[in-house]
Amino acid sequence: RSVLMRDDAAIAAIDLDAGPVHLLVDRLGTVADVQRLDEPEWRFMVALCAGRTLDEAIGSAPDVDAERSLAVHLAAGCFIGCERVD
Repeated sequence: RSVLMRDDAAIAAIDLDAGPVHLLVDRLGTVADVQRLDEPEWRFMVALCAGRTLDEAIGSAPDVDAERSLAVHLAAGCFIGCERVD
């Protein structure tokens, strides 16, 4: 975002030694929406996007608030479908 906005102060403030940053990038037409996720939510979303079951996704990120995460991402239209697996 800082690059796109040509925000030199924000770019200069980036600390590459601060550790990983987990991002969810969503393409909305011609615009990219970028959300910063904490590590448990990121692991949860990675598992779901890889086609794992909800139980498996929660298992891969036991500290995630799965209900909140699902509600936020469903409301944002991040999922295109789901299926029930017995």
